[in-house]
Amino acid sequence: MNNDYWNEFITRAQKCVGTSTNVNYLPFIGSKYFDSKCKILVLGESHYGTELKKIQEDSLLKKLSKSDSITTQTIDVVLGSFLWVNWKFRYESAMRYPYPIDINNESTDATGDQSLGFRKNFQRTANLIRGVQSRNRCSNYIWDHLAFYNYFQRIVGEKPRDHKWVTDELINQSKDALIEVLNALKPDIVIVWGQFLKKWRLDEVKQANKSIKFLHIMHPSCCKWEKTYSNIMYYWECFLKINNFNISNILKKHPYYDSVRTLYKKLKEKPFISDFICHLSQNCLTFELFAQQRKTDLVFIKSESNGIFLDIVYDNAGKVEIRFYMSNHSTQRAYVFSKLTGLITNIGSKDIQESIDGHFLVKSIPRKTNIPDIVNTVVPILENMRKAREMLATTPIIDLSILLKYLKKFFSIKNQGKVIGNLFNFYPTSNSIICELFLKKKIFPKRPPAFIKTDNAMYFEIILTEQNQITCNFYTENRSVCKAKEILSHKDFFNADKDILYKTANTDKIYDIIKSDSLNSYCFLDILTFMETMIEFREKHPD
Repeated sequence: MNNDYWNEFITRAQKCVGTSTNVNYLPFIGSKYFDSKCKILVLGESHYGTELKKIQEDSLLKKLSKSDSITTQTIDVVLGSFLWVNWKFRYESAMRYPYPIDINNESTDATGDQSLGFRKNFQRTANLIRGVQSRNRCSNYIWDHLAFYNYFQRIVGEKPRDHKWVTDELINQSKDALIEVLNALKPDIVIVWGQFLKKWRLDEVKQANKSIKFLHIMHPSCCKWEKTYSNIMYYWECFLKINNFNISNILKKHPYYDSVRTLYKKLKEKPFISDFICHLSQNCLTFELFAQQRKTDLVFIKSESNGIFLDIVYDNAGKVEIRFYMSNHSTQRAYVFSKLTGLITNIGSKDIQESIDGHFLVKSIPRKTNIPDIVNTVVPILENMRKAREMLATTPIIDLSILLKYLKKFFSIKNQGKVIGNLFNFYPTSNSIICELFLKKKIFPKRPPAFIKTDNAMYFEIILTEQNQITCNFYTENRSVCKAKEILSHKDFFNADKDILYKTANTDKIYDIIKSDSLNSYCFLDILTFMETMIEFREKHPD
């Protein structure tokens, strides 16, 4: 996956405080923060969780560099919890730092959309700054102008309001770190969430930065927020007037902001839209459809590789692009899903190369196209997404023999409509299928030669256990785990879980690349995606 979007935030933060010995969590800095006439830093308190504490301690013991994921946690929280749909940074970061979200405690706004977990804290703060209703969902864009930073630089407790791991040493480090961040970001305003920080030497920070105006507000996660919001907003407006702050440039909207809202209202009139979850941002309307519902208390897993999305994006000139992608922004998975279901036809290597973070261009609509015509273009695509999901759900994969049939069909090579060979060699047994791909291109007839170990191939092994569970392993020609790890770790290869790569104790294979409780259509999609990535890796590294 392309990490450029995520890396922009990392690079921006590292330029400011990357050399600091006190800052463990890099601040989130919006792309337009330094261009703002009035710079606003939002100050939270801390991160929580026993698992995160263990990861942090391991990182500190290993003396990991500033580029390690642990230092990006604050950035990940903003991007992952607030900009959930556009979570374009590296996928394993989301898997390493899951934030438990109670799906039975979701808040719903006036548009019917759901606001999950930490998202409401950022959403409520954005609405306050804009001076609009607390449940408004149209304030996301101003986070491009804001910065966010958590005061404590280590985990302080297992859950919010738990401060059992706070020490004098941590307070001193966090105070010094905040002073360094303020010197680097030079905010005009610091909005402080909650009142707890007053007892942890924040006053000393204020004394050292008298030119910066601090404003303490009720923590946006507080259950009393909605009831007292009018008072909080009045307090904010008075604060701006007294200090003569002008934040008009922060509130400036995208030129096609209203067009996105109008398009949303028109599409919402269609009866089938109720099957989709709709997300609105400043210049983008996103439709999300779960390929399969999963019972879980971690919402991010619900969309881990399971959601299919359609973005309708306006640029500054009014041109509209319609792009399709899947939850983990995997180009290979989106390609496989489209090819398998016929959602997007005639996808070629050029389309794959021109995809952006796994987003395939479905349609480009010229500027000045009226809303009804855009609706007429979008509706058939959304209907096809529903049909594609149903098609995948009804794919009759029951046993390995049927799976083998589908694999041969999917990876067949045709010439004038006739099958002339296959990209893989398949070697079925009673409980497994071994898929062989030569690193140097070779096309074999329908009946490949007998299985011969070679120094030119990589292998993907699909095993059906006695409990009807599927497990898939990966290995190379000489069964060298080092070689297999080298391939899987390559930036052009499958985005494998690093825990799988580095915790395997076996000496000849990388085990459990894919695991499933049954041989179903979604497991089939995982298998096709991995095999498609093997082919893509071979294309980029023929030698």
